[in-house]
Amino acid sequence: MTRTDGKASDVLERMRRTATKESAQSPPLPQQTHASAIGADREKVRYTLDLTGGQHHFLKRFAVDAGVDASRVMRALLTLLAGDNDLAERVMQHLSKCAMQ
Repeated sequence: MTRTDGKASDVLERMRRTATKESAQSPPLPQQTHASAIGADREKVRYTLDLTGGQHHFLKRFAVDAGVDASRVMRALLTLLAGDNDLAERVMQHLSKCAMQ
């Protein structure tokens, strides 16, 4: 099995361990911890994201239509992704398809 194979929850767990520099022997966190941890840390970290022109236009238009700024939309997406296993699975499937192209 390659590193990109497996269930989304397994891949998310590997990503979590890598991001937190935990060893592979560490016990997995309960699923709810992913969602609760995303809002628990009040420290702000700047993250830069390169977008295509079409992606940027879509994000800005979506934010304007919602009456919020684009960064609030992105934070909402991260919160949804952290708390929704079905969404996480769909994202992982999309990433797998993109990796094959």
